[in-house]
This record gives sequence, structure tokens and C-alpha cells, in this order.
Amino acid sequence: TAIDQDLVVSQAELAPLKGQEARDRVLMGVISEELQHLEQADMQLRILDSRIADQNESLKIARQLYDRARTEDEMDRAKVTAIVQTSNATNPERPVAPNKLLFMVGGILAGLISACGVLVFATITNRTFLSEESIERFLGLPVLGSMPMRAPDQNWLE
Repeated sequence: TAIDQDLVVSQAELAPLKGQEARDRVLMGVISEELQHLEQADMQLRILDSRIADQNESLKIARQLYDRARTEDEMDRAKVTAIVQTSNATNPERPVAPNKLLFMVGGILAGLISACGVLVFATITNRTFLSEESIERFLGLPVLGSMPMRAPDQNWLE
């Protein structure tokens, strides 16, 4: 009888638990649907975040290009505003030509000065002896004898 009483009590407690189980299953279904909905919303949010990051990068590049274009435009405007016309252009009475006499005299003078410079440089750097006196001055010794140079058209036998 005690077992029967326990069985009746257990069956009496089982009926509300079955109702609770049905409510819990419905609640789990609702929660799983909400979870799926949240996962879909999370995926959409990630997609939107990546789009926002791309748009921010595009905006950054556009701002850089805008700043560069604005700077170039300001530089162009500065160049344009710096031009001022002081007077009207006039045509000369005769065409412009170089002064030939001045250039010719300047060329002759430059040639003479450079020739004198080369002559002075050649004289200073010359290490040959031109006379017996220069050898005596250089060595500090007397010259005992000298031989004249032979002309190329002279014959040895004559």
C-alpha cells in the first residue's frame, strides 16, 4: 500500500510536470528562434561594420584627394593673382640685334689675354736652359765649354 500511495503521489506530481515540460519545450523553441534571429542580426551587423570600414577608408582617400586638389587650386590661384600688368607692350622702332663690334672687340681682347696667360704659364713652368748664363746661375758653377747646335741643312763634311 505504501508503494501504491507513492505511485499515486508520483502520478499526481507527474501531471503538472508534463505540462511544465510542454511549456519548457515551447519556451526552448521560442528561445532557439530568437537565438537564430540574433545570429542573423549579428551576421548583418558584421557585414555592415565591414561596409562602414570600407566607406571610412574611401572617405579618408577622398579627403586626401580633396585636400591635394584644394592645395593645387590655391597654388594656381596664387600664381594667377601674382601677375600684374604694369604697362602696355610696345613694339621697338628697329629690330633687336646683337652689337657685333662689341662682341668682336671683346673676343679679340679675351684671345690676347688668354694668349698672354698661356705664355706666362709656359715661361714659368719651362725647365730648359736657354743660355750658358742660365746654367751657371742654376748650378752655381762655371761652364767650361759649349757646343752650338747644328742646322739641319748643313753637311758634316763641309
